[in-house]
Amino acid sequence: GADSDSKNQTCGMGVLSARCTVVLLGLGVITGVLSTLFGVGGGFILVPALVLVVGMGIHPATATSLMVIALVSSAAIGTLLLRGQAIDLNIALPFMGGGFLGILIATPLAPRLPRKGLQQSFASILMIVAMYTLYASINP
Repeated sequence: GADSDSKNQTCGMGVLSARCTVVLLGLGVITGVLSTLFGVGGGFILVPALVLVVGMGIHPATATSLMVIALVSSAAIGTLLLRGQAIDLNIALPFMGGGFLGILIATPLAPRLPRKGLQQSFASILMIVAMYTLYASINP
């Protein structure tokens, strides 16, 4: 609607109001805390926040989230390495390769998929992950 369009113009198109800047900083802090404490945050927090709070479309929200994840991950890797902690490349490299393969598969598909369907699919995946996490924490 018009409310979503006005949000998109002030937050998602490169023009930041003071309110939007504060909201984005807050979302960044929440994402950083959740990522550090629970290993979640990137897509699971940023994408819904950018879509629902900022009014950004699902495709730009996903791209923005991935950029933030890449930058934050780079900082985390640098911090680990500076502390002398090892990264298990036997796990990291195949996982990273699979991620790149997923990007190659999804990139041409994403623009063809309906926004509403993507949002509903994402919400469903969030619910499944949340239910599994709750079940696993109750029944270790």
